[in-house]
Amino acid sequence: QIATGKCLRPDQFSGGTESIRFLGSRGFRVVECTCGGTLHSHPVPTAPDSSGTSRRPVAPTRHSERCRECKIRVRELLERIYGTCLPNHRFRWPTDLTAYSGTSIHPALRNVASALETFRGFAVSDFARSAMLAPCDFWIPQPGFVVEFDESQHFTNPRKLGLSAYPHEQPLGFSAKRWIGLCEHHDVKDNHPPYRDEQRAWYDTLRDLVPSIERSQPTVRLYARDLTWCSLDPDKGDDRQRFSALLHQRRPPSSRTMAGTRAPAVRTASTVRVAMVFPQLTRKASNGVPPSGPGAQRPVVPTATSFAGETVDFVLFPEGYINSSDAKRSASLTKLASELGAPLLVGAIDEDPHATGRARQVLLRFEPDGSSSLLYTKHSTAKGVAFEKQD
Repeated sequence: QIATGKCLRPDQFSGGTESIRFLGSRGFRVVECTCGGTLHSHPVPTAPDSSGTSRRPVAPTRHSERCRECKIRVRELLERIYGTCLPNHRFRWPTDLTAYSGTSIHPALRNVASALETFRGFAVSDFARSAMLAPCDFWIPQPGFVVEFDESQHFTNPRKLGLSAYPHEQPLGFSAKRWIGLCEHHDVKDNHPPYRDEQRAWYDTLRDLVPSIERSQPTVRLYARDLTWCSLDPDKGDDRQRFSALLHQRRPPSSRTMAGTRAPAVRTASTVRVAMVFPQLTRKASNGVPPSGPGAQRPVVPTATSFAGETVDFVLFPEGYINSSDAKRSASLTKLASELGAPLLVGAIDEDPHATGRARQVLLRFEPDGSSSLLYTKHSTAKGVAFEKQD
């Protein structure tokens, strides 16, 4: 803006080599950084100051998510783990919604398109400018999945709307819930061109959903700020394992095929060991949500000995079992999850944060590692929680 008198739009001036040429034409000497993304200062020749003494550049204080070495290191790690990794791989995937009519993903794409079009009034035809989708960041031919390296510009309100419109059963190679949270945190806005955020969200949606009709595994997404990726060493087993853990997003190791190993046989049956907790009723129902009347129940939190040493995959509690603000019983549930080595799904009563006087029934999840989260919220219209009913 200082040099030209106006702010240049990203479609006019996108950076990289163009930035170097732009600055060079105005008398700047540009020296390419060779630090490989580390935080160390390297001596770079600079013009002398007024005293005639050359100044050394100040060492950077933080790592940039746009570090070129990071994506190089991700590619090297993928190659070491899977054998072949193709960067900037192009598929013949159309960007037009009508191209997917009759496919299993068309209803989901239609919902996403509707959400994006409603946001600011741009139609899909406005922002789906190219006939085919741009190349993906990385393609792993065996076993066959896309890896996308998401920087902060991907986390926008339109992207949040798109992710929220995905069907719950849609297989994904990343946590949609976490990506929605990152959209809320960053809330990036790029209005040059005016529909840029919708366009990026639409293209990301296609990369997420199209693989399911192309017989590919779900697209994996890595968050650029999760790690200083260029600090990983592909030759170190610990670094490869650390990378794999982030790549798999806590999925079982057998869900993807490593280079040099045979794919696991498809399981035709599986067993899930679920313990269900039924509290004993000692008084009549309180007939109120949250339970606060004379018959209000405070069910006992069971101990690990109650499970008779059986191995369980998770424990299911009924609705309204605790109040979400009950720190003492929450601590007991955290302890139980740790002792059983299994997560607990616990129905709870939560007060409306907007002070409307309306209670909510929520589902709390207590993990064996001591963490907990709220998975689902709904308004309660019942006159009592189910386990308090006499019948």
